[in-house]
Amino acid sequence: MMYLHNKYTKWYFNIINNTDKNIVGYCENHHILPRSLGGCDDPSNLVKLSARKHFICHWLLSKMTTGIDRAKMYHALWGMRRTSKNQNRYTTPITARTYEIARKERSKILSEAMAGSGNPMYGRSGWLAPCYGRTGAKHPNFGKKMSPESSLKKSLASKGVPKSIESNKKRSIAHTGKKHEYAIGDLNVMRRPEILAKCMGPRPKFKCHGCGRIIANTRQHSKLCSSVFTSLSVDPSVS
Repeated sequence: MMYLHNKYTKWYFNIINNTDKNIVGYCENHHILPRSLGGCDDPSNLVKLSARKHFICHWLLSKMTTGIDRAKMYHALWGMRRTSKNQNRYTTPITARTYEIARKERSKILSEAMAGSGNPMYGRSGWLAPCYGRTGAKHPNFGKKMSPESSLKKSLASKGVPKSIESNKKRSIAHTGKKHEYAIGDLNVMRRPEILAKCMGPRPKFKCHGCGRIIANTRQHSKLCSSVFTSLSVDPSVS
């Protein structure tokens, strides 16, 4: 038997065996042995339960199983909160403790299941994962211009949203030692003619109003200048 021998199993079968077969009003079919655990749709494996009892049975099932079976039961339990026009599921608010336990367990299960090769996008490329690991001309949106409306919407959405220290650290570690395609070979931004002309041209010189010296590096000079004057201005007489 795949169920554990504990009090939850006992409570579960007490509900199943003592349910009213002539139930009146809204009810739902419950698989005594869930289909995900090998159960079938045979009438002998079905029982009619009220929405409340149906929810409780699925809550008990998550306590009666272990391993992958327990993961399946928590997934089914989470599905019990879904409603539709044809389903009047258990709508009574559950306790905060019950919600927290179910939420944490399901999140843990999904995290483990989707890690590495368990992720359906693992190792895939092309249109199945259009942006993963793609930069430069390989990116599907390369060369496409964003509409002003979309650009404004994106800007407003990210404006004022601070990035956590952990997020910045992860981004830094992920890009350490890597070179983007736009910084390699002829795509290097520093090889553009207009950038080269700007970098290779004569640097403007300044005259310090404090000591009267002609300088090129204002930042360095401002730290070393012994004068009390720190303002710098371009001297038009200096070529």
